[in-house]
Amino acid sequence: MFSCLVTRGVHIEVVEELSSSSFINALRRFTAIRGPVKEYRSDRGTNFVGSTDDLGIDAINVEDKDLAKYLTSNNTIWMFNPPHASHMGGAWERMIGMARRILDLNLSNTSYKGLTHEVLCTLMAEI
Repeated sequence: MFSCLVTRGVHIEVVEELSSSSFINALRRFTAIRGPVKEYRSDRGTNFVGSTDDLGIDAINVEDKDLAKYLTSNNTIWMFNPPHASHMGGAWERMIGMARRILDLNLSNTSYKGLTHEVLCTLMAEI
């Protein structure tokens, strides 16, 4: 989920796996639709910190070759919140909570026999 800290706009991308290539593809789709980004911010959740180890990402600077090349070519930086400072991500955490509630409501009101990738992408776009 991408949330603009200026306009509060939200963009949700569905990824197949938690790999660097899937992540880069999600970033590319996001910027292709929404335009270039100057700065990404995220918390130090285990999925982000764990992926930074796999990607070789420093706490502030991205060091993965492909990802660093992509971010550098777009003049973009990545910033992590300080450890144990979850209050600093309140703006996007609120958006995550709202999206989660809407998704729960959509899934409980409809009877999907098989939740396919296409249906999930559609639900996320509607959110």
